[in-house]
Amino acid sequence: MDASYGYFLSDPLQVGVRQSLVVNHNRDSRDLWNAVTAPFVNYHFNTDGSVVPYVGALVGAVWNDDDVTGTAGPQAGIKAYLSPSTFIMTNYRYEWFFDDLSDANETQSSQHIVGIGLGYQWK
Repeated sequence: MDASYGYFLSDPLQVGVRQSLVVNHNRDSRDLWNAVTAPFVNYHFNTDGSVVPYVGALVGAVWNDDDVTGTAGPQAGIKAYLSPSTFIMTNYRYEWFFDDLSDANETQSSQHIVGIGLGYQWK
């Protein structure tokens, strides 16, 4: 599950926060879960208005009942508007994990995330 809330500072520039939750149910061991809370900034490219690509970045925290670590990375996506306020979207983000921001470029722990979803934009 992935939910986000954003605010447009100007037509192309959006700031917001994303909350993700992943739960793994295991038959032979305890269930595992991870949550990601990450503020983001996205730049939306001016197009004809019905299809809007964007690029951005995020930085935040990955946490569960055992640990907390940092995460940061780039993201990109496309929003296809079905009406002036409703859109379907696909997005991609790459997340690096780190214990200290100074070692973010040295870590080998990372993941690719691809999503599809439905959104609503209040105007």
